[in-house]
Amino acid sequence: MSKYVFDLDGTIIDSTQRHVILLKKLLTEENLDYGNEIDEKYLEYKRLGKDGLDFLSSVLKLPDIVSASIHRRWIEEIESDDMLDLDKLYIESIPLLKKLNKEDVFFLTSRKRSDAALGEVERFRLNELSKETFVVNPSNSERKRDVLARLKGYYTDVVMIGDTENDYDEAIAAEVKVYVLNRGFRSKDYWNHRNIKSFSSLQEIFEMEDNYL
Repeated sequence: MSKYVFDLDGTIIDSTQRHVILLKKLLTEENLDYGNEIDEKYLEYKRLGKDGLDFLSSVLKLPDIVSASIHRRWIEEIESDDMLDLDKLYIESIPLLKKLNKEDVFFLTSRKRSDAALGEVERFRLNELSKETFVVNPSNSERKRDVLARLKGYYTDVVMIGDTENDYDEAIAAEVKVYVLNRGFRSKDYWNHRNIKSFSSLQEIFEMEDNYL
């Protein structure tokens, strides 16, 4: 039986709202109001693999010093409790996870606040549907590939499921099978450009797995 390692943001948890709402909040504090038209524009830009700083400077045409200041504050606040409260589960997450054996499910996320990440797992009761959650800090030396490599040492068949190039590249580096979604923070066009097959849902991915219940 395969062991499935799920990324959280963009895979199990829909965290797009906090990304947009925080950006608009910071822009408003700079007396910059772009209305609701910025919502989809920002998300689509990120789904092409671009970052927030580039969006501020290249799309909104803000001065470099203003762009850098907003981007720095965005990084500082994106995992605040108020922002995390905006997160929600994708509608398919719980029904799909319930079809899997709890012992075969792991979560692997990159967050600065491990306590907050684990708190979200409990808040959404994901801990009841999984064996363990791993949190790697982007500022530390441990990477997702290290966790995946350790799991591969324990189990023969490990599968990573995520939604960004980091998920994909880390899985490839750890030499584990990987599936990527195009409904999270990277679009189908982004993955097509990299010649990587992507999927629109978890259900679609598991239809590819022979041992899926």
